[in-house]
This record gives sequence, structure tokens and C-alpha cells, in this order.
Amino acid sequence: MLIGVRLADGDLSPSQLIILAFLYGPCLEGASESINDFFDRKTDNLKYVRHLGVIQLSGGTGLIQRRIFSPMKVFFISVTMYTIALLASLAFESILFTALVFAYILLGVLYSAPPVRLKEMGFGGPFSVGIAFGGLALWGGYAAAANSLPPQTILCSVPLVLIITGAFMTHQIADFQADQKAGVKTFCVRHGPRNTTLFSGSLIAAGFFLLAIQPPGIPISYLWAGFVAALALIVVVGLTKQHMSQLTRTAAIGLQMLVSIVYIVG
Repeated sequence: MLIGVRLADGDLSPSQLIILAFLYGPCLEGASESINDFFDRKTDNLKYVRHLGVIQLSGGTGLIQRRIFSPMKVFFISVTMYTIALLASLAFESILFTALVFAYILLGVLYSAPPVRLKEMGFGGPFSVGIAFGGLALWGGYAAAANSLPPQTILCSVPLVLIITGAFMTHQIADFQADQKAGVKTFCVRHGPRNTTLFSGSLIAAGFFLLAIQPPGIPISYLWAGFVAALALIVVVGLTKQHMSQLTRTAAIGLQMLVSIVYIVG
């Protein structure tokens, strides 16, 4: 979202930036996580939750499994946050921006809601997340600041979509055992952890490569460093024949954060 605002070079007030941060953070992202917990309440299992330090890497939020909230309360929280996001979008007086927020909500629901369940449509699951975080969020930030969405802005989001799609695929690697036992046919369950890791690293490398050959004011050395790091990830996995779920996911998220930082700073 902030990348979109930065690219638009818009003149948003501090209060509008706070609204945007709240809208895309707790509202849209929080609601999407919660609605996913609701629809996956019968398949998520605390037994297979993995952590990196204090950070939970897989298995949903566990709100339902730990009986902190009932399934219907989680569903109600999700609907409430989605509604707040739509209402908050009206403050920017842009039909385009509100439409992009609605599209984000639609993807968030269809990701795990039957009968569509994008997460079980092979590459469709990770790609829908990449479109939401790398595409719709960026386009929404631009539309909020400029009330327009030129084609070049859509093209600028392609590298970010690739990087985030690749990073998200490592989530499926961490959830592989639980998803396989629950019969959830994610991309990783269909193709195996090692192939998923290699494909994930390839997407991340491709994203950084596209940024590096046409850097719009971004330090080229940072982008090539990300590209080399992604290739190193692929080589290590290929040589060791291990998917190393926690390591690969941590590395992928780090690369994703790197491109966001250089996009904003650049």
C-alpha cells in the first residue's frame, strides 16, 4: 500500500495515511486471516503448528482451536472488519479505490471459502495472495493518492507479485504435513515440498531480476543482492535435497521486505 502511495507521489494527509495503514493492516489482512481460520476450522491442527522463536509460521491463528473464540465469533469479527474497511475506503471519495478494496475482500474470502477454495487450485492459491498483497494493495495505495490507475503502475507491481507469491508458497511448505493429512490439495501437497521450494525461489529470483534490469530510482546493488540471495536459496535446496521450511520461509519473507524497503526509499 505504501509503495503505491510513494509511486503516486500523492499529497495525503497524516490522518489519511493512518486510515490507509489501519485499512490494509488490521481490517483487510486481519479479516482475511480470521475468515481463513473460520473456513479451515476443521482442518487446522495445533499439533502441526510451527514456530520460529515467538513467531508462528503455520496452522492459522489458532483462535478457534484454542477456544479463545467460537467459530461464529471469528466469522463475525471478519465480517465486521471487512465492513469497516469498505466504509473507511469511502473517506477517500474514490470509486476506483473502493472497488480495489472490495476486490481484495473478494480474494480474501474466496481463498478458503467453498466451493471455490482458491488455496486448493494449485498455483491459483499462492498467486491470489500475490495479487492481493503485491497488486491490489499497491494499486489501492496509488488510487487512494491519485484517484487513477495508469497501466505503468500495474506493470510496476509485477515484480512484487512474483516475490510475494514465491514467499507465500513457503507457508504451504510449513503446512505440508497438516494439509496432506487433512486432504487439502495445495500446490505443495500436489507437487511436494522440494519442488515447491525450488519454484518459490525461482519466482522470487524472477521478481528481483525484473526490478534489477529496470530500477525506477532504486539502488541496483540492493536488487542484485536480492536476486543472488534467491538463487543461492535455490542452489542450497537443490544440493541438500531438503525443503527446510522454516529457513526458506524466513529467507523469502526477508527478501520480500527488502524489495518493499528499496521501493519506498528509492
